[in-house]
Amino acid sequence: MEGVAFLTLFDYQKRILLHSNLELIGKKIEFSPFLQRGENISFLTLNTGERVFLYENKVKLKDSDGILRIALHIHPVSDSLYFARIHFYTEVIFAFLFFVFGLFSFLILDRLNRTKEKIEELEKWQRITQILIHEIKNPLASIKGFTQYLQRKITDHTQLKAAEIIYRESLRLERLIGSLSQFSYPFESKFTEVELISLIREVLASIQFLYPESIVHFDTQITEAKIRSDRDKFKSILIN
Repeated sequence: MEGVAFLTLFDYQKRILLHSNLELIGKKIEFSPFLQRGENISFLTLNTGERVFLYENKVKLKDSDGILRIALHIHPVSDSLYFARIHFYTEVIFAFLFFVFGLFSFLILDRLNRTKEKIEELEKWQRITQILIHEIKNPLASIKGFTQYLQRKITDHTQLKAAEIIYRESLRLERLIGSLSQFSYPFESKFTEVELISLIREVLASIQFLYPESIVHFDTQITEAKIRSDRDKFKSILIN
């Protein structure tokens, strides 16, 4: 039978009565766990070096009692245990990998959700900023236009000074609104070749027009200096 190493029947004197190997009939066995220790099961190493599983139990013979021994090969069981261990460890590794992948996916999704919430919050504030800019620009344009009209009509020096302050502050508010608009809706810079000296003189002229009381001296021996920059943004930097 498959898995059975041998069958043998021996008496209490350890003399073999029957054996699957006929050449061993009549010989004596060296060790019997049932007779020597009272155990039904044990392991035995054969002369070939193979280790087998032994089962011994008492059987009733015609004139006396005997011991039936069944020896089973254990290598099929060992192979089965080996493959069972491999299968178990493989499942553990895959389960761990799935767990790590699931945790990583959860963290990624959580981060994406938080990023999405931040984007939605920024979009909401952009809409609010757009509404505020629109609502401020309309009355500011009216204030600036009416102030310019008064400057042409007013002859009193004190009132004219007040009108000039109102006009300058309205211009400053206009610039602040422009900065706020660029902050909320940034756009790409447009780099071109800019003549720096003429740009500086243009900025100084604007400052002296807006703030006549200011005294600014600009002296250089350079007549021409070209740089590559966004002209409008660079001009805003100089004015600020």
